[in-house]
Amino acid sequence: MAGRDGGAKGSRRTRKSRREARKQTETQELNSLLTQLERVLDSLEAIGLDDYLALRNDGRRMLRRSFWTGIARGLGAALGFTVLGALALYLLQRTVMTRLPALGEFFEKMLRIIQGS
Repeated sequence: MAGRDGGAKGSRRTRKSRREARKQTETQELNSLLTQLERVLDSLEAIGLDDYLALRNDGRRMLRRSFWTGIARGLGAALGFTVLGALALYLLQRTVMTRLPALGEFFEKMLRIIQGS
């Protein structure tokens, strides 16, 4: 009987140590997950997700921002087209002034059409 009692105590200790080892492993896994979650949250804060979500939830603010963004893009496109168009006309006039035989006549006709309308 003494052998049985010693064996029972040993098996209880073994079960207890297994449970403790399992708890320790689970605790380590939870700490690892917590660390990863903190990294994800830091990344979301860094990209400004909270500001974006606040903007998405405020319809008036989003509409106002979209309106002004459209105005800025439209003005930028108009200004860019104007500058490029003026540059193209200037280059055409310079080409006509140099009187390149073939190209000069073609561009001269184009300039007359453009200036006539």
